[in-house]
Amino acid sequence: MKRILCLLLALGLCLLMVPSVRAETEQVPQAVEQVRQSLVHLYGIGTDSETGQQSRWTGTGFAVGIAGEDSDIFLTNWHVATGSGKYADDQVELWLLKDDAKFGPDQRPLTGCAVKCRVLITTDGYPDVAVIQALAPVSGCKALPLLSSRRVSDGTTVYALGFPGLKAIQNSGPEDAAINCGQVQDHLIMTRAGGSQAVIHSAAIEHGFSGGPLVDERGVVVAQNAYGFEQDVSTDLFCAVYIDYGMKLLDQLNISYTIADGPSRITVLMANLLHMPDISPILAAILFALALALVLGFILYFIKTAKQAQAELRQWLARRREKKEDAHED
Repeated sequence: MKRILCLLLALGLCLLMVPSVRAETEQVPQAVEQVRQSLVHLYGIGTDSETGQQSRWTGTGFAVGIAGEDSDIFLTNWHVATGSGKYADDQVELWLLKDDAKFGPDQRPLTGCAVKCRVLITTDGYPDVAVIQALAPVSGCKALPLLSSRRVSDGTTVYALGFPGLKAIQNSGPEDAAINCGQVQDHLIMTRAGGSQAVIHSAAIEHGFSGGPLVDERGVVVAQNAYGFEQDVSTDLFCAVYIDYGMKLLDQLNISYTIADGPSRITVLMANLLHMPDISPILAAILFALALALVLGFILYFIKTAKQAQAELRQWLARRREKKEDAHED
């Protein structure tokens, strides 16, 4: 048994020494560039029903549905769709801005410069997700494929996309969407965000990015941009909530969407444990099998040792009884 365990351990160590190959490039992949065509620049106005005071905000949304087909359904953040819940539903106006949008004295988009939207469903707070629909056709917005955030390993290269905030509100064309590159650092449960599950990454989220997609190198949405951390925690890491929350809302609305292919849970598990985001599925499966074999081997060895100890204890007790019986006869 010991020889088998040693052999398995040695084989596992040899496999761990196999280098992972990664193509490094400073250029944004074409598939990620294409994601810009699926983004919308959102603009909202909320009116306080008691004071009449108004506030404005912007955010980003992305088209969902059957991948590659035009869609008028978009995912964004709850706080973008509702103004963080500060206003009554009938006191919130939300638009999808067109490029070079113009605004009137009341700060509302002029006719022909935007498309009105309606909110279909939200998470009503954290995890901060909403599904909205354009009230007029939006040509050219292709739905993006989605992949469960649970199937994205730490170290994966990701891209955060979004539009600038209020300072550049007229810049609403696809080419105006910014793309920031980074890597997945961790998967956490955010206790201060209602226990939301989130992907922690280093792709910078700027003002106006809220609700936009976090995509992999294939242009597949793997999470949804939400917020950064407080400065006393980190200024280099950002939070994207699991795309699974958005998928759940789409399921509740019976809206079909495309789920992209991704690594198996075993591959993700081994990639995270070994810090090898590019580990091949075959190597991951071999290492997982080895790990199981090692665990099983230790369990069997423990059982065998325990049985031997139990047998020796019984023999000792039997010998002790015999000695007592002999002493009693004497």
